[in-house]
Amino acid sequence: MPRDKTENTKKILEVAKEEFLEKEFTGSSMRNMGKEVGMA
Repeated sequence: MPRDKTENTKKILEVAKEEFLEKEFTGSSMRNMGKEVGMA
């Protein structure tokens, strides 16, 4: 997991974008996003 706040923010936004594009709003999961980023 990146240690820089800016890098964390970028990674979270990248993962969230992919999650929403792949699964749309109703299929997206914060839990999955957290796992992808390494925060869960």
